[in-house]
This record gives sequence, C-alpha cells and structure tokens, in this order.
Amino acid sequence: MPLTALASFPGSGNTWLRHLVQQATGIATGSVYNDLILKHHGFPGEGVRDSRVVMVKTHEWGSEHRREFSRAVLLIRDPFDSLLAEFNRRYGGHRGHALPHDFDKDWQKYVSLQSREWVDMNADWLKFDGPLLIMQYRDLRANMLNETRRLFNFLNMRVSDPELVCMVSNAHGNFKRPKIEVLPQVRYSYFMRSTIGKYIQNVTKEIQNYYKLRKS
Repeated sequence: MPLTALASFPGSGNTWLRHLVQQATGIATGSVYNDLILKHHGFPGEGVRDSRVVMVKTHEWGSEHRREFSRAVLLIRDPFDSLLAEFNRRYGGHRGHALPHDFDKDWQKYVSLQSREWVDMNADWLKFDGPLLIMQYRDLRANMLNETRRLFNFLNMRVSDPELVCMVSNAHGNFKRPKIEVLPQVRYSYFMRSTIGKYIQNVTKEIQNYYKLRKS
C-alpha cells in the first residue's frame, strides 16, 4: 500500500481513528513510535512505519518528515480538547487523568508552549505535496460512518456494510478515557482562551487556503 501518514497533534484522537480503521479493515495501523502498551493491547503494528500497514501514526512535522510519505491524513481536533487530552495522557497514562497538583505545577507553561505547537504542526502538514485528506475530530464524532467512508475512499479501500457494523459495535476500543468533571482550577484562563482562539482562526484560514489552491 502507499505509505500513508496519519498525522495529528497529540491528543487529537489518533489512537481512536486507528482503532476504527483496524476494526473495519482487519489490517494493522503503524506508528513512528513504539508504545508497548498500545502494541500489546490491540495495535500490533505499533513501531511499523512501512507499507505493510494502512497508515502510520505521527505527531512529527517538517519538510523532511513529510517527504517520507506518499499520501497523508491530517486529523485536527479543537486545541482546547486536544491540549487537555494530551496533558491527561502525560500525567495519567492512556486512560487516566492528571491530578490537581499537576495542573498547579505545569498547566500554564504547558498550554503556552503546546498551543503554539498545535498551530505549527497543523499548518506544516497542510503544505503536504501529495494527496491529503483533512479530517475534523468533531465531524468524526458526530458522523462516524460518513467520515470513515470518506477516509476509506481516500485510501482506495473497499469496506463492506457488515465490516462497518463491526466497527461501530466496538467503536470505543480499549483506550477511551473516562470523562470526569474538569475542576475549576484546571480550566483555561481568559488569556489562554483569547490566545488559543486566535490560533484556531489562523489554522482555519490555512485550511481554507488549502482548499482554494486545490480548486484553482
């Protein structure tokens, strides 16, 4: 298969989308990383970064890295959600949550650095030279069947209705983090929201420009 990147900023639902693809196709997804927890719990292609797998997970960016792939899927999630999800993963593991003292210690610095990284990573992958499919996490959540069909069309993979039923029946997989009420002290400050709001506008404009260039 063509070497296909599944690019996303950390915390954007990359593992979930990999699970959906594996459920529907029966083919492993790969990764430029080698997370042994994922490898032994449903992701046997973890650490594989060649054409034996459907897609290769990556959070990396830059022209040299992009050139490794023939085509790419860019999964974009609202940074307010992705930043919090990644912070929880760093301090609580794949299914846990960061504790209040973790937010007191590192949250402000983390948001300042990583929100800028969210912009740079997504804007960089929008410069991908080959075939690129942009997927929004919110759309995937709202209409899983339509979005996954769009993905399989992009990948030139035939997936039958029974296979899609199988995917939907186990849509969450092993790594869905249980929801908890976010404590007041870990919420985004007014300054954080204002800054990240501008970053969202920047990436939205980059996406619009990408589609305009494709039409021209």
